[in-house]
Amino acid sequence: MVPDLWFLLPGIATRQISHGRYGMLLDPPAALLLAWIFHRWILPRMSRMPGLESFDRKETFRWGIGYLGAVIGVATHLIWDQFTHSGSHVLSDPIYSNLVIFRHGSVRLELGMGIWYLNSLLGMLVLALWIRHRLRKMPEGSRIFLSPQWIAVCLGFLIPMGAVMAWLGDSSLSGPGGLKRLVHMGTEMRMACFAAVLCALAAGLVVSGRDPSRSPAVRRPAGKVDEK
Repeated sequence: MVPDLWFLLPGIATRQISHGRYGMLLDPPAALLLAWIFHRWILPRMSRMPGLESFDRKETFRWGIGYLGAVIGVATHLIWDQFTHSGSHVLSDPIYSNLVIFRHGSVRLELGMGIWYLNSLLGMLVLALWIRHRLRKMPEGSRIFLSPQWIAVCLGFLIPMGAVMAWLGDSSLSGPGGLKRLVHMGTEMRMACFAAVLCALAAGLVVSGRDPSRSPAVRRPAGKVDEK
């Protein structure tokens, strides 16, 4: 996702840079740096969340393998975009921007935009199936999401997402043609999702930052040993 994360930093890297010929030079080092930060600081804290205990493996970060994974991830991202974004080299035919596959009043959804949305929906479906598969292996199952930690994470995502969408609605979606603009504002919605994910991650780091094993409430009295 690094090629798209540049959109959160306007003026630093445009789409022509992050998704162009220079993307393979700039994106992998940025992905490697983010992977190291995630491995070094974020993952140890997030592994204290209910259901994520297995991620606390304390493995050494391997820079060579990490960079190789970053290159593969960026390359597959850029290649996949060629098949899912209207106006790319693969989807450069005018039919992708002129052929309307859905129409409701003044709302039009062209084939190119429809492929983009379908790709996103399929990605979310695969992610949902993976989460369901993981939950079926846990004794607690989906009940872990009722824990205070996961409730805080969900609120950390929903509140900023709702606030951003409400702001977009007030500024550009109200009045005639609002639904039409909503269909074609993929970039704004994607940036809102990125911001909400970052807020949810921050909430997870806050609620999982305290190690419960060091809490005075669970600390054993001095000199007491476990009975077997």
